[in-house]
Amino acid sequence: MISASIVINYLLASVSAALLGISRYGKKFLDSVAVSMAILGLAMSIALMLNSYRNSVEVYTFGGFRPPLGIVYYADFINSILSLLSSFATIISIVVAYITMDYNTRKYFYPLAFLLATGAQGFIFSGDLFHLYVSTELVAISSYALTGLYSNKRNCVRAAIIYGITGTAITNFLLLAVVLIYGSYGTVNMADIALKSMNPEATTPFSGRVFGDILHSSTVALAIMTWVFLFKSGIMPNHFWLPRVYRAAPIASIILFSSSADILGVYGILRLYHIAFSCRSVIATFRQTMLSMLTPLSLTSALFSSLLTARQTTFRGIVAYSTIAQLSLALSGTVLGVPELVAGGILHMVANALGDTSVLLGYAVHAKACGKKLHILSKVLVATGLLNLFGVIPVVPGFWSKALMVWGFVEEGVLAGAVIVLISTGLCAIGYLKLILRFFHMEDVKSDLGMVAKCTTKMQWTLATVASLLIAVVIGVGLALISVPKLINIFLDLTSNSIDVLTYISNVLP
Repeated sequence: MISASIVINYLLASVSAALLGISRYGKKFLDSVAVSMAILGLAMSIALMLNSYRNSVEVYTFGGFRPPLGIVYYADFINSILSLLSSFATIISIVVAYITMDYNTRKYFYPLAFLLATGAQGFIFSGDLFHLYVSTELVAISSYALTGLYSNKRNCVRAAIIYGITGTAITNFLLLAVVLIYGSYGTVNMADIALKSMNPEATTPFSGRVFGDILHSSTVALAIMTWVFLFKSGIMPNHFWLPRVYRAAPIASIILFSSSADILGVYGILRLYHIAFSCRSVIATFRQTMLSMLTPLSLTSALFSSLLTARQTTFRGIVAYSTIAQLSLALSGTVLGVPELVAGGILHMVANALGDTSVLLGYAVHAKACGKKLHILSKVLVATGLLNLFGVIPVVPGFWSKALMVWGFVEEGVLAGAVIVLISTGLCAIGYLKLILRFFHMEDVKSDLGMVAKCTTKMQWTLATVASLLIAVVIGVGLALISVPKLINIFLDLTSNSIDVLTYISNVLP
């Protein structure tokens, strides 16, 4: 029930913000309502995370319809982590919008941000392929609008148009893949698909048995969906849209993209290859062929995007290519199915999102700072974020995610993967060093942040609180992993349970 409540909360928040935006009471209540509903969403995500930490899986069926007939939400340890990350980023983006946008811009930003959060949370929890497609469209449409929010700036409009045209064309292929699956399996429920892909003779209530030979339709659908999800996370060579979007979109929008929208492709591939079409499926040979291509593709993407990160000269460019590099590393970990690699990949997405958010919020704080204390806090925030992205000391989660991936690659015998993780870290460090030098010399700080208002006392207090909270979260996660070594083992066990297809089927299907 918590998973559905999170999605409904963000949907209601989007509708409420839109209505307040056209109401005469909007200026008085819009910001308070947006912050309140974002905090409520975070509280529910924390509750769900604690529930999953106790090794409890939540299965919610809409309308009480028995699966596979109705839409089902499935909340396990992995997607509860991503849900919490998305909810946390939503609050940060709301605060950044409050300090960097005037009211006439915020009244459009809030509904779109909550709509993106609705789609992201729906995608994360969905146990239904068609609902997954609908959630993808919600994220895509809101992302296009959030990119072009500053419609008076040519680069924003150009980036939104390019992103919108290519994104719309590619997400239509996702619908085609869903139609192929439904036509062959008679269902779009992932547990039902997983069961029938392992045993085509299986019969389930309502959907019955498969129709004809599912081998060809499954291979085509898996290939199409893989391509779509690679685009959604900007993995090379499908990355062309991401740097342009990150260079043009408002800072508050980029925070949402890095922590919610862009991680969905990696997570979608994880669900496809370990749940819907597992190693036990009838297309196991084709699946293995795809995985044998995805691993070198993701590692190559990580290597080349790291090189491009080192060549960037602006903070937006560094954040953009660094995001591609980190998501590529996360994908390389999740596709192989080794517990250490999957756990490292999931933690790496979290570490990248926290690092990007710290850097972007640090720039916004510095540009709005009204005193020496806030200037110092902004520098600490940027340094913390870059240290986390670099990931070479144990007090940040970025270190543990890379350590898990190196460990997993070595145990699996993929030494090239371990080497590329280390090389990518070194190359990205060049870009991060450039960013620190530019920031501490106050260059590029107020570039295209859309500052419109003076920094009031209330705004200073808000900035200090949110910045301190973000620093505490980044350092706190790292210190927790240092001080409680058994957390790593618990993390590995819970991750293994989350990608076990038989456990998933038994939890969803009666």
